Amino acid sequence: MANIMLVDFYKKGIINKKELYISSLIDAFPAILRHWDSLLPILLATLGFFGITYFLILVLIGFIQTIIFIVVGKITLKSREYKEDNADKKIKLNKKVIYIAFKNTVKYGIPIIKNIVVASLITSFLMEFGFFNYITEIIRNNAYYLPFSVEEITVAVTQPINYIGAFVLAGEFLNKGILDEVEIVRALLLGSILSSIPALRFLAPYYIGIYGFKDGFNIMMISTFVRVFITALFVIITLML
Repeated sequence: MANIMLVDFYKKGIINKKELYISSLIDAFPAILRHWDSLLPILLATLGFFGITYFLILVLIGFIQTIIFIVVGKITLKSREYKEDNADKKIKLNKKVIYIAFKNTVKYGIPIIKNIVVASLITSFLMEFGFFNYITEIIRNNAYYLPFSVEEITVAVTQPINYIGAFVLAGEFLNKGILDEVEIVRALLLGSILSSIPALRFLAPYYIGIYGFKDGFNIMMISTFVRVFITALFVIITLML
């Protein structure tokens, strides 16, 4: 809903394109927090305390991503002067207000639905032709050349297929002493990176539907690239421990 409002502000000239991008990209931290109810219980059940540790690292990655775009916005965006209207305003609900609200909903809703449908069709065709599987397979094959154990790679490549299965597998390796705590976190972070490509098939209809093809694609790829880069830094840090 908030992103739709941003697009509305952009189309009305209230904000410019740079402000649209920055405002959309700083949503990383709130976005990961919204997944706590679906992700945290599974992590607790499969990994216990270290599941919480992994979730907190994901939250930290989202927080860092948000801070980065806030700083970028602070540096690149020019400050504005706004005139504050302190006069009391009473909102009156009448037929005209309802008509305008309905008209705006139709005006901005139809293009969004149209873009979502088109983007979903394109994504479905790419999935049908095996594009995402092909990219994922390339990453998996090259992952074995990375400085990780076979068990870590196994957990990591399982995550894009079934994240719950990856958590269960990681818990088994941890309980049996095959992998230690640092290796478990590293394997799951690597799996998070590998999951970025398959995730695009679900993200594309959302971003393109709301922002349009060009801006939606750009915002999606910038957000994904920055998140992957930060996650990769955390993986490198675990290699140093």
